[in-house]
Amino acid sequence: MTFVAFWPAVESLIREGRDIRQDYIAAQRLLAQHELWSPFTDEEIAKIGVDPQSGMPTNFHPPTTLLVFAPFTFLSFRWAVILWSFFSLLFFYSSLYVLIVTNYQIRAVEWLVLSLATVFWFPLWLHVRFGQFSSLVLLFLTIFGLAIRRGNRVFAGIFLAIACLIKIFPVFILLLLVVKRQWRALLTALGIVCLAIAVIYLYHPESIIGFVDIAFENDRIFRSYFGNFSLNGFVGRLFHGTEGIEPLFNASSVEPIIRYSGSLVLILLAIILSYRISDFDLCLSLYTVVMLILSPTTWAHNFVILALPTALLLKHIHASNGFMRRINYILSSSILVLSAVPHWQFYEWLKTYASTQPLSGWFLFTSPGFYVLVGMLLLCLINSRVLEKSLDRSDFHRKMGQ
Repeated sequence: MTFVAFWPAVESLIREGRDIRQDYIAAQRLLAQHELWSPFTDEEIAKIGVDPQSGMPTNFHPPTTLLVFAPFTFLSFRWAVILWSFFSLLFFYSSLYVLIVTNYQIRAVEWLVLSLATVFWFPLWLHVRFGQFSSLVLLFLTIFGLAIRRGNRVFAGIFLAIACLIKIFPVFILLLLVVKRQWRALLTALGIVCLAIAVIYLYHPESIIGFVDIAFENDRIFRSYFGNFSLNGFVGRLFHGTEGIEPLFNASSVEPIIRYSGSLVLILLAIILSYRISDFDLCLSLYTVVMLILSPTTWAHNFVILALPTALLLKHIHASNGFMRRINYILSSSILVLSAVPHWQFYEWLKTYASTQPLSGWFLFTSPGFYVLVGMLLLCLINSRVLEKSLDRSDFHRKMGQ
């Protein structure tokens, strides 16, 4: 039923190609052992029948991602898009179902209402509209967290490794395994990642070597783009501006210092909190949010991954009381509203006012997605502190009882 609701987005994707065309064409090149990073030719674009101006001109995705999409290239582009869109939604709703039934008691009618509500959630719509992989990453991270909770470390490592191979940023969660001393899961994940990279390198060496260069190029192109909601994107816009908006600061030499020090602070914060708090779900929530903040590029369609920390944090939000519960509810409601803002249309609306001269750099602070990530980080920090106080009180009463 939800697939029918998303059909207009699927139809647009078939017509325009958007991001998924880079996966389709580049995966065909990978199977044929051709060069992956050169711009797509007019012949390749014409063959799949998409608008040449409405999608990526070249491939920016790693070869491991292309390997996942490779089976779909044996279908026509139209059917590849339809099937991938169907599976993307299946991955998302399967993840949501697992997160809910393993953490809460929910009736069938409540699940139906929740499923229908997500149809109107902008990140999921954009995810389908662009043919992205974030829902698959969400599924594997969800299974990873569930496996850790049930004590199956090898199984957890396998699924975390697959998530890392699809998108690079889940590599950050390997640090959580180090802090928590989950050595079996860590070694399994590292072993599978290294093995997969070695196999691809032996099959097509250029695909691995060339990706390093294209990754830096990707960072350069999209660092200051309005839709990049990571720390890298936010700081980049402040010093370089973006189309239609002037930079707020001119001291561009300071930009790398701010970016790297901010990243270091976040990494240290995640390490310290995960060392002090034993609740793995809360730690996984924190690392998932920090992972998206630290990623060189984080788009609105990546926000579907936030379903994982949101579902896990709700347990702590419901357990809080008094003033902290009100704060939690206000903050989580604000995050939901901001995440639903169609930033794409919002930015286009802003640019209409910048047709004659660029807007002031203060408009850079209107980027809604960055505040979604900051809000999620605050939720993690607040509930980490609440849990810490709760454990301190429990320990105090236990000692008094003795």
